[in-house]
Amino acid sequence: MSQQRVLIIGAGQAGGQLALQLRQKGFTGSIDLLGEESSAPYERPALSKGILTGKQTTEDLLLCPAAAYSEQDITLHLKTRVKQLDLANRQVHTGNGQTLEFDILVFATGATPRPLPLPGSDLPGVHLLRTDADAMAIKRQLQDASTIAIIGAGFIGMEVAASARSLGIATHVMETGPRIMSRSLPAFLADKITELHTSQDNRIHCNAGLKGFNGKDQVTAVEFQDGSELKVDAVIVGIGVTPNTQLAETAGLACDNGILTDARGQTSVPDVYAIGDCAASYLPRYARQQRLESYQNANLQAENVVANILGTHSEYNPVPWLWSDQYHWQIQTLGFPAEAEQWLQRGTLESDRKEIHLGFTGGKLNTVVSIAEGTAAAADVKVLQRLIEMDAQPDTDQLCNPDIKLKALLKQTKN
Repeated sequence: MSQQRVLIIGAGQAGGQLALQLRQKGFTGSIDLLGEESSAPYERPALSKGILTGKQTTEDLLLCPAAAYSEQDITLHLKTRVKQLDLANRQVHTGNGQTLEFDILVFATGATPRPLPLPGSDLPGVHLLRTDADAMAIKRQLQDASTIAIIGAGFIGMEVAASARSLGIATHVMETGPRIMSRSLPAFLADKITELHTSQDNRIHCNAGLKGFNGKDQVTAVEFQDGSELKVDAVIVGIGVTPNTQLAETAGLACDNGILTDARGQTSVPDVYAIGDCAASYLPRYARQQRLESYQNANLQAENVVANILGTHSEYNPVPWLWSDQYHWQIQTLGFPAEAEQWLQRGTLESDRKEIHLGFTGGKLNTVVSIAEGTAAAADVKVLQRLIEMDAQPDTDQLCNPDIKLKALLKQTKN
């Protein structure tokens, strides 16, 4: 097994982690890592935060220096697009004329931002955000901007808004739905996030009737259905992503809003795996296929597939976790908050610098949302994640009492 040839399509965080972890775990076969971008694998969360504010550089985001891949005998092919995939003969043909052979194939093709199908969306100054190059282009434009519009009020849109406001830019978030974060959070928590943003003078426009963007050589205004305009210097569109499954579909792999895999990361074709944003993996804990877009998912799915390539039968069964830094607050979620039936609260921002919202379904704790100053809730969220993983059900009065340490409840459960 260790002498087999592994080829990874996609050199983002998931693909890069898989290649590096294979070597760290003792795999001695060949590893080819193919990426369409010009950068070595890097982490994406800071693109909407630290990069835009100038607190981080693109070099800070690299998993490791590019030279480290050759040092670990990983062949890194940058600016390389797969032109044809021949599963029968276990070959990949690239756009620059290479033919690469493999025994094991891993899709880590990621996702592509959805473009906004409105007039003027192709004007200079209208940006999508996915790559380090996108983030740097937005950063350069923010340096001279006085007013910007963000289209889409999900996590990415709200993070970009917070970054822009922290730079003193007048920021308008346009959401075509009735509230922000409708796919991620229940209404009462979305309202709390809205209050945090309006306290920083970020203007949020829900039920926004967008008509298009105006300008000649550069976007100059957002136009609404009623004919009114908002003068802007730039527009950032963040209305979600589409998984990159075209290559997999053409090759005959089963896909449904992502490349379908079992809990081991295996696709419908033997020795072909999928990880990261492109994968709709089976999650035993939730008994369904689910595509997860997160830092945690990229790392843990890579680790899971490495174990299975090396012959250790491992199943991916996480409690999904993500975080979002907005101004000086950090929001963390566990599970799927939009699905909870009942909510209880532990602590308040005013008295504890953090408030933790506990979500229950069928009387069972299965999701969490924390809002905190900085990382004040980080330790608590880790303990709650462990409690959910253990399927523990502590007394709700104790759970909601901020004077009772969550670690004590975890210790009681273990005993």
